[in-house]
Amino acid sequence: MQNMSKQNVALSAKKQFKQTAAVPVTVFLAAIGLTLVAIFGLRSWAEASELHHAVQHVLIFSAGAGAGSSLFSLFKTKKEGRS
Repeated sequence: MQNMSKQNVALSAKKQFKQTAAVPVTVFLAAIGLTLVAIFGLRSWAEASELHHAVQHVLIFSAGAGAGSSLFSLFKTKKEGRS
């Protein structure tokens, strides 16, 4: 009987991890997409003026911050799921 209870708890933890991991993974993929657009899609636009170039740098920085925070959140969620 206890074995079934442990299996149910393990399945519940895996289900909860999948639900809570969806947001960080989505944010990470969006950040990667934003980085690629900021670097390659805005290259000629950013060369037009200093302001455009600064905006490109802000987008790249924001994407990096989003990717970093989402990876941290994903790691934290996975670590809590093991406990």
